[in-house]
Amino acid sequence: MGRHRSRATRSMQTPAERFLRFRSRIRLMTGAFVLVFLVLAGRAVWLMAFPNERLERLARRQHRQVVTLYPQRGVIYDRNGAELARSVEMQSLFADPKLVEHPRETARILAQHLGLSEARLYSKLTQDLRFVWLKRRMAPRRAAEVLALHLPGIQTITETRRFYPNRELASAVLGFAGLDNVGLEGIERAYDEILNGKMVQYVRLRDAKGRNITPDGVFVRQNTDGCHLVLTLDRTLQYEAERALDEVYTKFNAKGGFLIVMDPATGEILAMANAPDYNPNAFGDYDSAQYRNRAVTDTYEPGSTQKAFLVAAALNEGIVRPDEEIDCEIGRYRIGRRTIHDTHEYGLLTVAEIVKLSSNIGAAKIGERMGRQRVHDYYRAFGFGARTGSGLPGEVSGILRAPGSWSRIGLANHAFGQGMSATGLQVVSAMAAIANGGVRMKPYIVKEVRDQQGRVIERNEPREVTRVISRETAAIITEMLVSVTEEGGTGTRARIPGYRVAGKTGTAQKVDPETRRYGRGMFTSSFVGFVPAEAPRLVIACVLDEPHGNGYYGGTVAAPAFARVAAAGMRLLGVAPTVPVALDEDGNGAGGRSVLVERVTGESVPGGDAWSEPATPVAVTPGETADSGSVFVLPDLSGLTVRAVLDVLADTGLDLIVQGSGVAMSQVPDPGVKVKSGEKVTVVFAPVVADNRVIRSARR
Repeated sequence: MGRHRSRATRSMQTPAERFLRFRSRIRLMTGAFVLVFLVLAGRAVWLMAFPNERLERLARRQHRQVVTLYPQRGVIYDRNGAELARSVEMQSLFADPKLVEHPRETARILAQHLGLSEARLYSKLTQDLRFVWLKRRMAPRRAAEVLALHLPGIQTITETRRFYPNRELASAVLGFAGLDNVGLEGIERAYDEILNGKMVQYVRLRDAKGRNITPDGVFVRQNTDGCHLVLTLDRTLQYEAERALDEVYTKFNAKGGFLIVMDPATGEILAMANAPDYNPNAFGDYDSAQYRNRAVTDTYEPGSTQKAFLVAAALNEGIVRPDEEIDCEIGRYRIGRRTIHDTHEYGLLTVAEIVKLSSNIGAAKIGERMGRQRVHDYYRAFGFGARTGSGLPGEVSGILRAPGSWSRIGLANHAFGQGMSATGLQVVSAMAAIANGGVRMKPYIVKEVRDQQGRVIERNEPREVTRVISRETAAIITEMLVSVTEEGGTGTRARIPGYRVAGKTGTAQKVDPETRRYGRGMFTSSFVGFVPAEAPRLVIACVLDEPHGNGYYGGTVAAPAFARVAAAGMRLLGVAPTVPVALDEDGNGAGGRSVLVERVTGESVPGGDAWSEPATPVAVTPGETADSGSVFVLPDLSGLTVRAVLDVLADTGLDLIVQGSGVAMSQVPDPGVKVKSGEKVTVVFAPVVADNRVIRSARR
């Protein structure tokens, strides 16, 4: 009924009324559309004029797939170009969860090939992401096996992994880089910015359905590979240092230890061994305490090695003379309520004997003559109480308190190396100053920085820090330090045949951290010295922390390691012997075959034993007959004169090339190599130096 009335009402409207009604509806709809348009336009303008970070991030996730790749990390070389650390390419597996068709089945298959948890893989494959790592840095063979499965959404990308080809060698110095090629310890960490270069951004563009528009990807930011480092270390000498240190570390069941080798003329660190060490290729398998480089991070009381620097200072100031006698109080000297003891009941000792016999009482009395301020100033000049600036990470300054805080007993303690602390690098640097004629050089470990093309972009040069003592004083204290290794001295086990060794033993009590007093049976044993004494090429310090077993004195524990490394160093550097070597009936040097030279020129040296040769030269071992084409095992010709080498090789038919004169220092091919008749053998000879004069081999 009402519907009929409505229709009747509309039928009664005039055309004008119906037009006005229709126009109103049109305006209402138009207004609504304009309002919606204005809202949308305003929103668009707002989004364009005022970007929303959340929306931008969402858009990037929808249309771009970004993978950050790390650049090729620079190689670390030793001084001779041997690789100590390098990066190798490996395949890393990742997934695009949006493209994985059957996550459960894919996770099950991958778990079998990757050795990972199926549940963990399934969790990754079902994430609301477009990129997830599944396994980083896989072996190429394993990556190829996974790709051969043709699983949707599973792909690989090339990354690099840090590799240390020499395993434990110099591990505490080199440190290591982590999973993302970021240096975490040692040189790797300290020079991370130089080694690592700049990162790469690898981008794939996708459409609305997630399909790749650029399947091969594009590099929106190209990488810059890292630079190479050339260290001052010598890999061979480092190996010898680690072997020698490990031998005494194991033999005496020590808590730890280190051994440092330095060139006194330049400050270059040639070797730096630590015990215990670790394999940086598997650093996660070791306790983090083994990562540290004890030579620069750990401090200890240097003990009697400090007497060398105290006496050098007193000589330089003219306070004492080498032959001046000092009363050592029959082994007991009371200062206030404290009593200083010597290991023996010494009476009158000359200053030289105080160094040779390592008298605490003698050192304390010399320290009293010097006074607190001068002792402190000289110790600072030798480098104690401050970092050396070597470039090694984690280096500490040690403790050398202001002289105003020293009591009388404190001054005495400082005189023989207690009541203060130092790092091994500080001690070896101070001894290097004596070896270098009184001039202390700045120690350093990085020799060069090179770009990827091998061009040198930065080079460290030897730098003089200060002159500590005069050249004359250095020569006097050197002779005193030589007496330490001679008969009656405390460091006789540091001697090596053919060379004069200068050095000083040290045996210092350790403070027990619980009682804060010197612990019973807790010692730091050390030996620091240089060789050859008259023209030093190497300064070596060996320190063992809490050795046990048969003896704990520095001359017993550390000196043998010094001798082994010093002998190897002389051989590697090609340094000719400087003193006569007494040969036994088998032609061997005193104490057995010398590492470097066992047979020398045959001339006599004033004031010494005769240089002699074995009556029968070492014969070349034939591999076949002596006819043309015979094979021979080349012997070690080191130490032989030119005539002796000619005698040894006389019947071999080898083409001998002689370079220089004196005794054989090196040969090509190396000893033990098989050679045939007619092949060339080059032998380099060098003159022997004794008593500061050159002795040429007799041309016989």
